[in-house]
Amino acid sequence: MSIEFTTCQYAVDALDRLVWVDRWWLAFAKENDAGGLAESTVVGRPLWEFISDPATRDVYKEIHRYVRTAGLALVVPFRCDSPSMERRISLTVSSDGSGHVLYESILVRARRHRVSLLDPRLPRSQSELRMCSFCKRVQTDAGRWIEFDELDEQFPEAASPPFPQLTYRVCEDCFAEMRTVCGGYVGLASDRDSR
Repeated sequence: MSIEFTTCQYAVDALDRLVWVDRWWLAFAKENDAGGLAESTVVGRPLWEFISDPATRDVYKEIHRYVRTAGLALVVPFRCDSPSMERRISLTVSSDGSGHVLYESILVRARRHRVSLLDPRLPRSQSELRMCSFCKRVQTDAGRWIEFDELDEQFPEAASPPFPQLTYRVCEDCFAEMRTVCGGYVGLASDRDSR
């Protein structure tokens, strides 16, 4: 089953703990095999518990610092795929002036697209595949980032089970875009080190 939302919203307090999530946030979690995440189990927890990659967490922490300090909303384009759907999202991150950070994801484009590699229920090998948290491009062994659609050509082992473990990073292009969107504010040593 694939959910189709147009807008997904959630918010964190001044300590970056989730204060509310809407029904689309919960439905997306369920679709991605995180069905145990109910509103009662996520509200009050730090947002950072739900972002596994340290570099991606650092970028979001910088975005939080920027919107709180500058008082400006940021619009971040990103790709948010599930095992059965490719989604292009426009994420608006803003502050309400009291330290709360508000997230609003607006669906820009969606298409049904079965990607077994993204299904967390399927068997995994010990090998790893590095994917950008924002654009979903994949990093080759040579360090080049390729489009997700080129994956079968470059990584035939990713076409059938057992699939490689997915690890997430921020590619150089997305990192540069974050710096531009934040007026040069994002500059993270930990992100450069993790690439």
